[in-house]
Amino acid sequence: MKGCVSMANIRENKKNGKIISFRFIVCLERDVRGKQIRKYTTWTAPADLTPAKARKAAERAAGAWEEEVKAEYQKQKKLGSAYRLPPDKRRDDFVSFVNDTWFVLQIRGENDKPNTIAFYKNMTRIISEYFKGSVLQEISPVDIQKYLVYLRTEYKSKLGKPLSAKTLRHQYGTLNLIFG
Repeated sequence: MKGCVSMANIRENKKNGKIISFRFIVCLERDVRGKQIRKYTTWTAPADLTPAKARKAAERAAGAWEEEVKAEYQKQKKLGSAYRLPPDKRRDDFVSFVNDTWFVLQIRGENDKPNTIAFYKNMTRIISEYFKGSVLQEISPVDIQKYLVYLRTEYKSKLGKPLSAKTLRHQYGTLNLIFG
């Protein structure tokens, strides 16, 4: 497996033409099929910086973050299944992540129509009810499968009816956006 040799990719997240944060993407290596194994994070620059200084600060922060992520990945790879994330890295509450981070960045408010925003609020409401109190990093693919089974078999809408196949597909798509 070949590794990726480039520095972290830095993208600006803008709202109303103003930079609100930076998205860092680092390629750790390629898997057996040649697909990149990547890690992502969002970094917010201090508010008092000019755009040029914010960009420079983002480059420095991305470099430090990239080194940390690559070292952690190598440690994880070396230890295999015995590896566990350090406790200080495992505290993202799923519901707060969805409401405070994902929704703000993915559904950008003014760029999307009110119906789109309402649609995703409804989709995330159901997801948040199920995963309430869960730690984001501890939600596994098996947990997501259990959630989808729960929707098909146990969940009832406000009217007492099971969800339609189309709504189940929308739930699956929303989960892909959140975890993808």
